[in-house]
Amino acid sequence: FLIGSSPMSSGLSKGFKPLMGFFKDIGQANSLRKENMYLKRENEQLRNQNIELEIARVRIVELEQALHIRTTNPSSTFSAANVIGFIQLPFRSELSINLGSADGIQTGNVVLSPQGSLVGRITAVTKNYSFVRLVTDSRSRVASQILDSATSGIISGKPERRLDFKLVIGDVKEGDILITSGLGGISPADIPIGVIEEITANAQTAFPTITVATFVQITNLRTVLVDTSFIAILPESKQ
Repeated sequence: FLIGSSPMSSGLSKGFKPLMGFFKDIGQANSLRKENMYLKRENEQLRNQNIELEIARVRIVELEQALHIRTTNPSSTFSAANVIGFIQLPFRSELSINLGSADGIQTGNVVLSPQGSLVGRITAVTKNYSFVRLVTDSRSRVASQILDSATSGIISGKPERRLDFKLVIGDVKEGDILITSGLGGISPADIPIGVIEEITANAQTAFPTITVATFVQITNLRTVLVDTSFIAILPESKQ
């Protein structure tokens, strides 16, 4: 019987070899799939850790810059705040921060970037949050002057997130740097604002149209400094 059945056994064995190889390949494929999923998850975790490290690095740089502003302005008191929201509309530019009246923030406080450039001023305060009207807001008005010059004027926001400089007295040229003049009580003097980007003469008006680019990249702001030692004389409070 064994001798007689050996050809059949041999044939069955040969017939099952491809099938066994098929199941072996499926097992290897499943193993590779699991390993691939594990590696993808590990790669995602490492990538996110790198992102967290980069965020932390940027945050440290911003805080170091803020500390420099504090040490170079010993007469002023600054509070560092995190930006938690943006409102960017054609005629409205605001941001919200995570400090409020409980932290000593008041309506009229001036807000700077970590590098010391003008961002705007506080216009509304709750217990734990505050809202900043940006210098690019169309409702914003800031008395300004050309650096190292008597040339002065008023900076106002424009819908395209640029600034418009209304010249009061003096001459200007492209590349001139604008700083706050301190007149009018809206902000302290000598805060950097931006640089004159374009000057367009108009025969129908006495003064040219002057477009200013802000030093601050508003959409990149993550940290701001609130000057709690200065409270602006707000136009709203005069009415």
